[in-house]
Amino acid sequence: YNLAAVLYNNDQIVSSQQADHRAFDLFQELARPNAALAEALAKAAILQDLIDRQELQIGPQGLRAEQHPKLHVMYMALGQSYAKIAEEYLKSGELSEAEEALANIRPLLPKLDSQARDQLFASYTRLMKNLRDNRQK
Repeated sequence: YNLAAVLYNNDQIVSSQQADHRAFDLFQELARPNAALAEALAKAAILQDLIDRQELQIGPQGLRAEQHPKLHVMYMALGQSYAKIAEEYLKSGELSEAEEALANIRPLLPKLDSQARDQLFASYTRLMKNLRDNRQK
């Protein structure tokens, strides 16, 4: 944008517009999540939708994941997707987005069997530590 402003001030309107468009395109590209993150977000949304539908079919009393293997697999996959999303956001320095992804893991933990819960909780605590460490920088 600085180049566009300089060109504009020097009455180079067409060049200024071209520089402005290039700068805008670059900002749009930088704001777009990378392909792996976009894919993980899409998978998480699909899994969340599947889980919501399964829970509606089960009814208000609900079932723990170990009572319903299909839910167990979906809960674990969703938790792993959120962990991957959080990790990608941490790598790119987007701490609030990482925190949001991690917040989605907590409600899943009680729905898992103990082995899966321990595994996902280990990822959760590691990522939370990374988040705290990054915030202190």
